[in-house]
Amino acid sequence: MVEPDVAQALRTGPFSLALDVAIEASGMTLERLSARLRDREVRLSRATLSYWRSGRSRPERGASLAALPVLEDLLGVPQGALSALLRGRGGAQPWAHRPAGSGSRRQLWPARPALLAQMNAPPDGQLEFLAVDDVFVVGEAGRSLRVRLVVRALCDGVGRAVVFHQANHGMTTPPQWQALAQCRLGRVRAEGRVSVAELVLDQRLSAGELTLLEYEVHFGVSDEEDSDFYYRTFTRRCRLWTCRVVFTGRVPSRVFRYRQRRLDDSHRESAELWLGGGQAAVAVMENVSPGVVGVHWDA
Repeated sequence: MVEPDVAQALRTGPFSLALDVAIEASGMTLERLSARLRDREVRLSRATLSYWRSGRSRPERGASLAALPVLEDLLGVPQGALSALLRGRGGAQPWAHRPAGSGSRRQLWPARPALLAQMNAPPDGQLEFLAVDDVFVVGEAGRSLRVRLVVRALCDGVGRAVVFHQANHGMTTPPQWQALAQCRLGRVRAEGRVSVAELVLDQRLSAGELTLLEYEVHFGVSDEEDSDFYYRTFTRRCRLWTCRVVFTGRVPSRVFRYRQRRLDDSHRESAELWLGGGQAAVAVMENVSPGVVGVHWDA
């Protein structure tokens, strides 16, 4: 049975993203996939598979196109599903480059394929994040997050974005989402510690178009009161990330920014931040690589 997020990517494309999600769901490395293709007398190098997966190139020659049915069989997707994404209306080929050095939603977020299927979530990689501005308010009456995103569409017809929040503990009540600028709130789903919200753009974007999205999330006091950090995950490079943490109640003694590759990574790069007179600390990072960035503080 095809996993919901794989099925969704196969329905909407582009080819590179559908292949990426299917390979990831298979659990095979590119080396293993290339070896299994050789066992079936199909020669596709690891480099070729990597280029297809990242969007740097695509199957165009006869031998490459002939290899697709075997590739589909090994990945457990319906015959012709990947090939169909190379054909568009009037011969157009709807594929988009995925930014170099990108990661995947699966690697950086908890695997919630059923939750994403309920949302009919668009495939990861339709939007490029140029700038992300977070304002996280820590108060005695609760906590809130205000987010401003500057994004660029990487393919035509982008009309939605899916945003996540993972609570540090189990949620007694789901967070309250509010769309503020250039979008409206669509479906919201929660499962365990994860809440997912759909932002419906005011206007569909064509490839290369930019827009600004702004939304806010409010959390219950009991859900986040014990946490001493805020973090954000990036599945692809971001030119600029700014994070302002405002303490309206008790002020911590020290505040730090940090960076790590994954949520469960024991290695963490950290640097102390200045806590200003406005009871706020600001972290600014340029050219953020895929991974986790955040701010933590001492009580």
